[in-house]
Amino acid sequence: MKRGLLFGVVLLLLLGCQRGERNENIVTIQILHTSDQHGKFINYNYVDDAPTTSGSVAAIATKVAQLRKEYPHTILIDTGDTFQDNSNEFFVGRAADNPMLLAMNALNYDSMTVGNHEFNFGIPYLLSLRDHLNMDLLGANVYDAEGERLFKPYKIINKAGVNIAIVGMVTPNITRWDGDKLEGYHVTMPIDEMHLIWPEISEQADLFIFANHMSWQNEYQAGDGYVDLLDAFPEFTVALVAHEHSLIAREEPTGVLVVEPSYQSAYLSQILLTYEKDADGIYQLVEKSVEVIPMRDVQDDTRIVSITQSGHEALLENARSTLGDDGVPIGTLTGGSLVPDPIFPGVSQAQLEMTAMIALINDMQRYYTGANVSSAAVFTPKANMQSGSITKAKIANIYKFDNGIRLYRMNGEQLRTYMEWSAQYFNQFQEGDLTISYNEDMRFYMYDIFGGVLYDVDISQPVGQRITNLRWPDGTTVKDSDTMTLALNDYRAQTTLISELFPNGEVVLVRDLYQEMGDDGKAQQLLLRYIQEVLGGKLSNAIDTTYNQYQIIGYSWDEQLRAKAIELVNQGKISLPMSADGRTPNVRPLRKEDLI
Repeated sequence: MKRGLLFGVVLLLLLGCQRGERNENIVTIQILHTSDQHGKFINYNYVDDAPTTSGSVAAIATKVAQLRKEYPHTILIDTGDTFQDNSNEFFVGRAADNPMLLAMNALNYDSMTVGNHEFNFGIPYLLSLRDHLNMDLLGANVYDAEGERLFKPYKIINKAGVNIAIVGMVTPNITRWDGDKLEGYHVTMPIDEMHLIWPEISEQADLFIFANHMSWQNEYQAGDGYVDLLDAFPEFTVALVAHEHSLIAREEPTGVLVVEPSYQSAYLSQILLTYEKDADGIYQLVEKSVEVIPMRDVQDDTRIVSITQSGHEALLENARSTLGDDGVPIGTLTGGSLVPDPIFPGVSQAQLEMTAMIALINDMQRYYTGANVSSAAVFTPKANMQSGSITKAKIANIYKFDNGIRLYRMNGEQLRTYMEWSAQYFNQFQEGDLTISYNEDMRFYMYDIFGGVLYDVDISQPVGQRITNLRWPDGTTVKDSDTMTLALNDYRAQTTLISELFPNGEVVLVRDLYQEMGDDGKAQQLLLRYIQEVLGGKLSNAIDTTYNQYQIIGYSWDEQLRAKAIELVNQGKISLPMSADGRTPNVRPLRKEDLI
């Protein structure tokens, strides 16, 4: 569905009840839903060190207060990925001081479901968050070594005589992404878990709500998305979707209301369900609607701003600091930005050519691990650093996530397999294309660029045949039999290298800097230290091409038409399409027929 159609979509079924009807036999239940708020407790971005107007928990609070007055029988539910991003990792180990937690508690949620990113920082911190929340934290399918659930499986609420069951589970793929933090724990498939839960709740409720931190479609395997779950349990009326940051508000042909409110409090889901008692005194659903309400320009609730003020100030001080934790200045960037200005808005040059930003990350990873080869990704289209004094926020801007760094031993054939996996990010170039475009099914941050080897990516070739001219810095060819070490972040290692590409132990873990050094072994801290100690505080936008050199080949275009395409896009007359979930830009090439 096109994004523009979603902003105001309201689906309404009238089954014999007029909205204006008011009597003791009619009750309207309002379900308000947030998800994937990712540390946005007020309208401020701490990586950019800038205020926003796009939404926040505080803005959500303003709207929730209004809607609760209009509909007194209201349930407020969150479906996870709450305590990660927007520098919220600053509060790891200090749950009681976390401004995101304080903001969420102030809204009096009925329940929150644990999201996959809640596991990023380990079980002890997650359990501390659970214990400081004033709402039920749901997560039916996560068990400890003794077979006990870590979180409640469901919650049953009575609103004006209507019994409502809320079931919360997390995507089972947390074992893929954070398997090292889940050693000794057991995560079940949602359908299997529901077969245990259903006999407990089937006779207790009039309304059944799924509040799972899961995508709509299956992600890696059958049963890890909502589609299969709802096929197995059609009794559920509401599916509160999460995880993919999509904007959804619709009714399925089966009658299930499906909603997802995008990302970082940009929208609030609203579902209205009107019930009327039948002749036997049993509530029957007679009217239903679903909507996503934009939070842009909604004012932050002053109470939330007040109770999170100390956290806001702490994050500002940290973001603006030009000093490392040792009190020594981080350094200065000279010569210009680390990434050239984009040719097309929103399409980072860092994915189309070697840049000083990626070279810096790969040089750092090779230095601290002793690796022959390193891989790194561009995490956001805006990732860059401008000239001047380097702050912690600028470090976070070029390396958004709280990743550790690992070192693996592999051979040349395995390296090529990994590189070919990365190169599938590009669509195969076709004659007449005027732009290089990206694979819609591969998220922006999944494309890795390699240092320590030199290579070309031939996008005229099909997937699996694109890495050419792969050579060592001395010019010799990388052979399949060559033995080497590779440095990469722990997320990519866990989710791709050892889970997808080499699941049978073909590549061997040599070092894990996070295990060796704790937080000092994470990428942001290592970048800061590398600039301070190795570069002497003097960072430039020059690239050491001895170790950092690759190019995209296999394309050619009409230069005049290409120039026209660039002009029209920058004038806003045409645009490069986004993926359906809004998370990958530039998913189709521009061609002559697209030009006005």
